[in-house]
Amino acid sequence: MKKGNQKKSRKRNRLVSLLIALALGIGICVSTTQATAQTFNHNEISFTDAILTNGLLLPAVGFGWISVHESSHWLALRTEGYRVTAFEPYPTTTLSGNPVLGRTAWVAPINNPPSDFVFMAPAITDTVVYLTTDLLLSTSDSIMNNKLLSVSLWTAGMVVPWTDFSFNLLGGNDEWTTEWKYIGYPLAILGLVEIVRQIVRIHSWQETKETVSTSNIQYEFSGTSLTITW
Repeated sequence: MKKGNQKKSRKRNRLVSLLIALALGIGICVSTTQATAQTFNHNEISFTDAILTNGLLLPAVGFGWISVHESSHWLALRTEGYRVTAFEPYPTTTLSGNPVLGRTAWVAPINNPPSDFVFMAPAITDTVVYLTTDLLLSTSDSIMNNKLLSVSLWTAGMVVPWTDFSFNLLGGNDEWTTEWKYIGYPLAILGLVEIVRQIVRIHSWQETKETVSTSNIQYEFSGTSLTITW
């Protein structure tokens, strides 16, 4: 592909990316406003509606995670002292014209190539965000008592990072070396199991909460005994 055609192709891809981001941004505003209004009107959103709302937001969150992924590469490169020559946290093309979700390029001496840390930085970010979210969902009752918040955290903090982690692990890029893949595969499997366990727990938590809140509990004292009637 000629250099002039490459520039036109990259400009076109950037324009398409911006239009997609704008459309998704509008969708986020509409969905979030509706969900927030429903919550503050004391008509608490149902578990199913929370799942559907996050399903609509998932593409936007995934699109935004490209910035997190590429920023991880950028930060790792700067930490090791390399000069970044291109930072494109959006769908674009490589210098050879191949389409990619995002791109970060740098200059490194032949005798001083980047360490595995540079290539594995997004996986490290994914893992930290995933574990932090899992810990919050496992320990915070206030989060679990809010359907929309708990499902949103599950989506943005567990599903999206796990998808990025697994996509790059299974993909054909060079971010994962062979020796690291032996660690990555079991982590991805365990992560998926925990994702399923956590959403089942969120659903069960909400059902238990609704059952308790709608039960009629009466306390009757008779002498030194206490009778509880449901």
